[in-house]
Amino acid sequence: VTDVEEAHQAFLLAFCIGIVINQQNGRKAMVVTEANAVGTAYLRAGFLNEGDRDATRDLLREYVEVRLEAAADPQRPSPAALRFERHPDADCRPDFPGGGHQ
Repeated sequence: VTDVEEAHQAFLLAFCIGIVINQQNGRKAMVVTEANAVGTAYLRAGFLNEGDRDATRDLLREYVEVRLEAAADPQRPSPAALRFERHPDADCRPDFPGGGHQ
């Protein structure tokens, strides 16, 4: 192995490590952004009337459970995720595909 080949291999290794570090930093930034959004929504729910406030905060707690379970094993759908998909109001909410009964 010549010095040129060693230098080329070192360059490729450094380049690959740089890509992996950038990907990891991007994932960290997305997690922080999502956590901040959930925290903000939880705090803003405090401005709602008592019933809506409690319901909103319960849904946010459930959402966090679903996200944590999904992060623990991304290949396996969690019971909480399945429960969220089968929410009884899912078919009449306009933000769900096919929802928003007229």
